[in-house]
Amino acid sequence: MSQCLNKQIQFYVAGDSHIEEETGRQTCLASQAMLRDMKERKDYRDHSFLFVVGDLTSSTKYQQKENYVNLYTLNKKSKPDQECILCDGLGNHDVYSRGLNFGHKQMYGLIKSRNKDREKIFDGDFDYGGDSDKLHYHIKRSVCGEKVHFIHLNLIPTDRYVLKTSGGQNIDGKDALTYLRYCLATISSTEPVFLFHHIGFVRFDEEESKWWTKEDREAYLTALDSHTVAGIFFGHVHEIKKVESFDTDIQEELEAHGLQGNCFLSGAIQSQGYYDITFSKENKEWKGEAVICGKNGAAGEMTVFTPRPSKGVGNE
Repeated sequence: MSQCLNKQIQFYVAGDSHIEEETGRQTCLASQAMLRDMKERKDYRDHSFLFVVGDLTSSTKYQQKENYVNLYTLNKKSKPDQECILCDGLGNHDVYSRGLNFGHKQMYGLIKSRNKDREKIFDGDFDYGGDSDKLHYHIKRSVCGEKVHFIHLNLIPTDRYVLKTSGGQNIDGKDALTYLRYCLATISSTEPVFLFHHIGFVRFDEEESKWWTKEDREAYLTALDSHTVAGIFFGHVHEIKKVESFDTDIQEELEAHGLQGNCFLSGAIQSQGYYDITFSKENKEWKGEAVICGKNGAAGEMTVFTPRPSKGVGNE
């Protein structure tokens, strides 16, 4: 019997860098410190990805975008088995626009451009074909001969468009739910799926109930019912938390779909916090470990998780 040499995959998750115009501002310094901490780790090159779950910039101004690009580089010459590949997506601050500030267009352009580069880097294991905007994307990797899937849905996993909230922001899912369904139709119900998006299962306030309603969340969670969900990572709230601390009503929704142990708030770049994820297969069983790293006060805390199996008939 041949021995499986590739028994695990490792990756980082972080969010909410909020890069500003001046490189000396605290948000830029926090990103520098977090990235330095990450790259100084002995096993850095064993990590396949760094997923960033939105709010890359503070308000989409040109210099903010340039500073972000300089800090969070995408090495076009990298190979997935040789370097930690940046996999970023947009948050509400990245698509925010008011008056004559059209910076959101350049941020959309950044992710589209990087997706073209990522397509070349991953060479067949990258897909954004079902997304007319070319923003959302799907990465496939093999662990012990089985596919593990990573789907980045950018701002929010819904198809709805919310026009001008009280904060003056437009919230546009850019057909993320439709793209998710497109991806899931190509994935076996037994293959683990990781999901990444900005707005998730923790709210700043009740205003955000209009952004992603209970009905929106139910449509998203129902779409996932027929598949094996390993983990859902999101940002927006600037903390890094265990699942037990989520809002009570949302906690109940997650419990109804069996996902209360698979969701991770990952929005703590400004306090230099990020997740180090190890996902492995031993004795035919999948297991995940999510360790909080960096200078964040919660550093060192570890959550062990197992994939939520398919709750219905999916693609075999």
